[in-house]
Amino acid sequence: MRGALSPRATAPTRSIGRFGVRALLGCTAVAVGIVPFLVLWSLVRRSWAPLADVDAGVAAGLNDAVSGEPVLVRLLSAVTALGGTGTAVLS
Repeated sequence: MRGALSPRATAPTRSIGRFGVRALLGCTAVAVGIVPFLVLWSLVRRSWAPLADVDAGVAAGLNDAVSGEPVLVRLLSAVTALGGTGTAVLS
């Protein structure tokens, strides 16, 4: 039995193998998540006409839905200002 490996001797090898599988699954999940984002980003950067049409339609629809409510317009203007240049400079 001297030549046989004990369970303790093989434990680090198994944990490294599990880490490798988990790391591969994590990298795969990131790649699967980032590909659609990059495709959409590329289409926005190239001003793809169908995407621009959808964007304009959604913006017009939301504007029509909100324009009659002054309180809601002020609230949404404040939320928009939070993402503006002033906030980006302060952070």
